[in-house]
Amino acid sequence: MKYLLVVVGLWTTLLIACAPQSEKSELVARVNEVVLTKAELDDRLPDQLDDQRSAAERTQFIEEWVSQELLYQEATERNVHRNALVYSLIEQARRDLVVAAFLDSVFGNRPSDISDKELSVYYVDNKKNFERSEDEIKAQHILLSTKRDADALRQNLLQGDDFEKAAKDYSLDQETKMSGGNLGYFTATSMPQFWEKCYGLPLGMISKTVSTERGYHIFRVLAHEPAGSIKELQQVRMEIVEALVVGKYQTRLEELIGDIKTRHDWKIFPH
Repeated sequence: MKYLLVVVGLWTTLLIACAPQSEKSELVARVNEVVLTKAELDDRLPDQLDDQRSAAERTQFIEEWVSQELLYQEATERNVHRNALVYSLIEQARRDLVVAAFLDSVFGNRPSDISDKELSVYYVDNKKNFERSEDEIKAQHILLSTKRDADALRQNLLQGDDFEKAAKDYSLDQETKMSGGNLGYFTATSMPQFWEKCYGLPLGMISKTVSTERGYHIFRVLAHEPAGSIKELQQVRMEIVEALVVGKYQTRLEELIGDIKTRHDWKIFPH
């Protein structure tokens, strides 16, 4: 059964991949009479700034296409596509795609506007859902490649240099440097190595130089929140936005279905 679901998941990809292409397009792969063209390959792979990554992705896509096409052709030769369950799953996948395209045409892909008032009301009404299950720490860090550089920078920070500016200027952590080294909130479960280095560090104090497999870190703890406390609105803002957007979408969907029901003959029979 699980293999049938995988087949259905790949059905759309296979249909697109097998679509006829211009004869002028250079061929990059072939399985019997079915071909994959360069134009099709270019359409399916996003542009990448890293040429090596792009080349690797192209090779992987081609190999996966060949594998899936071989499996598909072998399956059809064995008449697996005539299996009633397979046909039913394919038909359901087709119906789901049609419905998805219809809903996209009706609702568009623009997110619903969520006001600050809606955010605040939802937060107040659902505070229990934002209770911390573990102790949390909010911290910043600066990552450097050598202990010498880290020790020198730490001395400057102890003498009053701005931590956020130093992180932006010197940190090697590309994910956090532009936010001043902000690691956000984390727990002993989510980031055990950083938790071990930061737990017990007084608020605002510059840590000693700390070594990990990534390099040499300087930490500063900004907050320590105990389990059972309520997360701040800003910390759960995106979670609330997502919940409100989903709720608005569900409301619009129910309204749409209700309207359609008034224009069609339908009935649910006893069962």
